[in-house]
Amino acid sequence: GIITRAYERGLDMLEAAAKYTIRILGPNCVGLLTPHLKLNASFAHVDALPGSIAFVAQSGALTTALLDWARGKGIGFSHFISLGDGADVDFGDILDYLAMDRGTSAILLYIESITGARKFMSAARAASRSKPVLAVKAGRAREGAQAAASHTGALAGADDVYGAALRRGTLALKLTPVMCGSAFRNKGVQLLLDAVVAYTDEIERQLARL
Repeated sequence: GIITRAYERGLDMLEAAAKYTIRILGPNCVGLLTPHLKLNASFAHVDALPGSIAFVAQSGALTTALLDWARGKGIGFSHFISLGDGADVDFGDILDYLAMDRGTSAILLYIESITGARKFMSAARAASRSKPVLAVKAGRAREGAQAAASHTGALAGADDVYGAALRRGTLALKLTPVMCGSAFRNKGVQLLLDAVVAYTDEIERQLARL
């Protein structure tokens, strides 16, 4: 069927990339933007402004919506990344990189589903030792889970499993699970936007004290 053929093509893609030690972002993603390098490897209709907050999401729609909002508020990013299906590069890989990135002072994640849970938890713990990490989990209600599955083709996962994983890491991780289902646009995204503003304000206060 269609799903089987898509899966086989994905395996062929990863096999071809591995032969040349190339990592794959996506497929089914917007791409990535690194404003400080003037890099826009995406099909976003506008560039991200430079800043020190890294944003990582799977949803292309959420990525472009947040990009528009941030530009209107004059908020910039160190990295703006859309993972899409995450066939190769996933949240764990990105967290490992951002943890070591001196240009990133805070990390915001919009999570629809996670593969490689152990790698994700390990990477998030490591990153949270040096900078704030905030995760918004979509698909916690039935409607949200259906929307997440339609975006990435992956099941969003049982709410109690994700909730337990996020709560387990709250002492080391600054992860905040929120209800995003039918109220996704009002609650989930608003929390994310509030976090961007809060981190930006705090960074400006710290710079003012230097």
